[in-house]
Amino acid sequence: MLGLGFPVPAGHHLAMNLMQFHRMRTALQVNASPGRGRDLETVERTLRRQLVESGLFERVEVGHTDDPDRLVIALCRFGPFRSGLDVAGSLEAIWSQGIRYPFWEAHAVRATDDHVELEAASRKGVGRHYVTVHLVAERARIPAQRLVGRPAPGRVGSSGDPGSRQRARPRHLRLTP
Repeated sequence: MLGLGFPVPAGHHLAMNLMQFHRMRTALQVNASPGRGRDLETVERTLRRQLVESGLFERVEVGHTDDPDRLVIALCRFGPFRSGLDVAGSLEAIWSQGIRYPFWEAHAVRATDDHVELEAASRKGVGRHYVTVHLVAERARIPAQRLVGRPAPGRVGSSGDPGSRQRARPRHLRLTP
């Protein structure tokens, strides 16, 4: 999106690729000063609140740095049954409607099923500061299920014979002083 106020579909002539975004961000950085302290804390707090309230993420971490390319950073985990493309669309909406400054903004999104990155920049006004955001969202993994209280495959009975109906006895650990 190029600060148009509405999402631009992928493949549309207005959709911004990463190289275009990096050029625009560099031009912004040459012509304005980065936000500091309170400015970054405000964006950080707002971003954290918006991400948590969206209900998309199982985990959200947000902070700020001194790196002008990523003054505000975020790492999120989205549910294993969510589509990375849907998360990307939601992140664009969160950025465009709740985080960016109204004066100027540019952003680029990369998305796969398991990974989404949003890089964004926005300027507060003429003669005012800018902020940059780098947000990474990854799909949460479904933990492997453990069989609790069941014998290992092929070990049905205590005799080691899979046909044995006797339950395997649990092994106990002895603690020695």
